[in-house]
Amino acid sequence: MEGGGGGEGGGGGGEEEEEAETCAICLKPLLASGAALAVLSCGHSFCREPCLQQHLESSGPGDAHCPICRQTIVTFGTNG
Repeated sequence: MEGGGGGEGGGGGGEEEEEAETCAICLKPLLASGAALAVLSCGHSFCREPCLQQHLESSGPGDAHCPICRQTIVTFGTNG
């Protein structure tokens, strides 16, 4: 009889990780910042402009990497 029951855990949580996720560069909440969201191939998310754009420009050509895990960015596309 695992899983026990009680009335807890169903519906009224309040801890939603997506809402608490922040841009690792500017530390603003990603969903509340109003900026375009960039999700890298490693799964980390940032404000596309200006945060990630400035990070990539400062990294130099051929050295683009995720600011969190340092994984090389190979599938980053820009519109414009």
